[in-house]
Amino acid sequence: MTRSHQTFPALIGIGGHYRSGKDTFAELLQEHLRPLTITGFSAPLREAVSRLNPYVEPGVRYLDLEAERGFIGAKAHPEVRRLYQALGTDVGRNIIGEDCWVDIAQSRIAALRGTGVNVAITGVRFPNELGMVKRLGGVTVWIERKVERNLSGHASERSLTSGAFDVVIGNDGTLEDLAQAASDFVRGHVY
Repeated sequence: MTRSHQTFPALIGIGGHYRSGKDTFAELLQEHLRPLTITGFSAPLREAVSRLNPYVEPGVRYLDLEAERGFIGAKAHPEVRRLYQALGTDVGRNIIGEDCWVDIAQSRIAALRGTGVNVAITGVRFPNELGMVKRLGGVTVWIERKVERNLSGHASERSLTSGAFDVVIGNDGTLEDLAQAASDFVRGHVY
């Protein structure tokens, strides 16, 4: 592994296809990089959907589903996924402006790093999001998992590939394997 240029506090941008293990990898980084705050480009979307609290199926509101399944489990629900994609890309990027989520993320990252906190941001899906992480001196990681995917064809599912990222980490083994990869990543690319 070659050491990437990294600024301190660290900034790590994490991308990958749906259900590749981006959030899990970020959580595993917390064991090796402290203090670390995990955020995501979807964080403001979560806030918006939570405030709207729409029905995601008959008799089930979003917040009830999230309370039952957790945030990651709720994101896997087809209607929740559609809501996030519609709000994030179709409304946010295409109507408000393609940098609307980048601007919010950059502000939050600056505030966190200003207090000495390392930041991992998940859900890097578009070139401008990747560019922001790199512009701020961060390192980018693609989590690759060979699972059967039913990609929606939505722009958020196909805008970036592994080749755009600084590091590619395979996630086809056990959770322990991914934990070791997180440890190796921190040693090789952050410190």
